[in-house]
Amino acid sequence: MKLMQRIGATVTVIGVATLAACGPQDTDTASPEDGSPGAGSSESQSATEQTDKTLKLLETLKTELGDSYAQGWIEEGKLHVAVTTDEAVAKVEEAGAAAKKVKFNESQLKQAQQDVQDWADSLDAEARSAVQTYAADGRNGRIVVGVHESEIAAVEKAFQQAKPAVGDGVPVVFEKTSGKISPAGG
Repeated sequence: MKLMQRIGATVTVIGVATLAACGPQDTDTASPEDGSPGAGSSESQSATEQTDKTLKLLETLKTELGDSYAQGWIEEGKLHVAVTTDEAVAKVEEAGAAAKKVKFNESQLKQAQQDVQDWADSLDAEARSAVQTYAADGRNGRIVVGVHESEIAAVEKAFQQAKPAVGDGVPVVFEKTSGKISPAGG
């Protein structure tokens, strides 16, 4: 179940990043005067086609890169891919995407995220419920843990005292969250 929640969160993040990268789309597809398609429909279609093309390239690169792949994202309309080897950097750039060399691959980050979630499960109920999100940040090679602002100091202190083993030495950072305390799925 934990794996499915993480996969769902990853897909959601990629989907949101993809939609954000597309920019605002004109949803006015008909001219008020004659009912014919407006200029917005071709722009929307073009943006959708570009997004589809970019996502297919990401899928292809992820498969080809194997254990060298860390994360892909769209920034300013361009696909960026974090990878762990010089050979992978060359392959990404050859495909027309921007490459970023990083230390940890996707599977190392997923294991580290699981290690952090397992540690958080051992916290007392109040601190555990304040841990609201977990994210493997492939482009920066770290795990980001979102903790409600009222408990962040206590959770960070507990982490420093426990010194849990986090896969392959992946750094863990804690970020403040706000709003109603609601625990992360885990």
